[in-house]
Amino acid sequence: MELKFMINKIVIKSLLLAALIGSGPSYSDSLIMCPGGRVKTGDTYEVVKSRCPSISGFSSSSKMINGKRVEYKAVKTKFRDGTKAAFIYLDGVLLDVIVFD
Repeated sequence: MELKFMINKIVIKSLLLAALIGSGPSYSDSLIMCPGGRVKTGDTYEVVKSRCPSISGFSSSSKMINGKRVEYKAVKTKFRDGTKAAFIYLDGVLLDVIVFD
């Protein structure tokens, strides 16, 4: 059961990354500096929202996978220097950060 969940998590992450990468060069980072402090993989949605308050785009959905409801979100943010980032969440926990040049 745990292996199936991990495989489904990888599939969801791959689909989200493919959708976000279409807008230009990007790279993934596990630690990013926001105006309110550092954000890292594993932080909750509330922590990231308090440290990176400017949201320029938001999408979310939930799916049933092996009888368990899994929720994922993608939140786009634009920083003062013009850099754009997408924060990917799985069940309210930061899974990845994609920074666009």
